[in-house]
Amino acid sequence: MNNDILNYWLGKFIVEVRKENGEEYPPKTLLSLVMGLQSFLRLENKTDINFLDGYEFQPIRQVLDAEMKRITRKGIGSTTKKAAAFSDEEIDKLWKSKHYADYNAKVLVRTILFLNGLNFGLLGARSIGIYVIAPLK
Repeated sequence: MNNDILNYWLGKFIVEVRKENGEEYPPKTLLSLVMGLQSFLRLENKTDINFLDGYEFQPIRQVLDAEMKRITRKGIGSTTKKAAAFSDEEIDKLWKSKHYADYNAKVLVRTILFLNGLNFGLLGARSIGIYVIAPLK
């Protein structure tokens, strides 16, 4: 497949792709879809194809940029998830229940993670198997 055909069909894909329910994808998801296609083509053709760089794929970048801007103007994908803050009563209850303390290593690590999350706005530490927001059982 030559670059002109790829530019044409990928441009059409970017403009027309929708969720199953007909809604438009958020801009970041649209970019992820294009990058997924790029990865697939790299594996299939064993070439170093790059849609985001180089002159040959400038039409794809222009269509993608315009579509992402159009979707953003519509307000799709512009909301971010926010964590609920702990009240003083909730924090006191956690300390009084000895869920956070320093009486053993596991509890101390949990306490440090909780305090870091509380003071620095961190949401959780799932990568090490500890949830800061929800108490461990």
